[in-house]
Amino acid sequence: MPRQVEKKAFLFYASTLDILKELPEERQGKIAMALIEYGLDDYNYFGEFSGTLSILQPLERILFRSVIYEISVQKRRYYNKNLIRGAIKTFQDVIGRSSALDTKIKDTYIDTINVLKEKYQYVIKHDERNIPEELSALLPEEVYTLFHKRYELKTWKDYMREMFEERLENESRNLSDDVKEKILDKLMKDYLEGGTGFERYEELLEQYAEDN
Repeated sequence: MPRQVEKKAFLFYASTLDILKELPEERQGKIAMALIEYGLDDYNYFGEFSGTLSILQPLERILFRSVIYEISVQKRRYYNKNLIRGAIKTFQDVIGRSSALDTKIKDTYIDTINVLKEKYQYVIKHDERNIPEELSALLPEEVYTLFHKRYELKTWKDYMREMFEERLENESRNLSDDVKEKILDKLMKDYLEGGTGFERYEELLEQYAEDN
């Protein structure tokens, strides 16, 4: 599905610059570019050390863990805001193009738009809400079908699960579905608590493969 939005900016704090200045000059530019590219990437929503961030060395990963976590939070808020804006626009399009729309239905749609506007104000400052799931429950079928055609309905958890399943495709050890879910739950918890992505992947795999 093509992108509906392109991220234009993110916050780059002065404290991050202070950390960069403590590193060798030959590393500063590369790390800064990696962080900027990650911040502007509106496809990936959690701190996975792959792609642009794969250049980070172990010590650098520790130094920038909180930075990457904060950037990830910004990205989730950005994603949620754009989904809500998209849902509001979809409602407005449906109302505008349907001159024969029942008055009660139209009033219900307008009420729902107001609910969405309240959600928007919330996600500006918070990122923990599962907005795709909330929209799925809130939008009536006609509106949801049109909305779903326009916008990608994935959360950071969906992206994380996809990457986890991709890694398991090359896994020779036999793991039950329950064990896989336990490992994924712990990786997601790592991300929420510390901003890390798959740093403990091999460690958890070894642990549960032995226990399995």
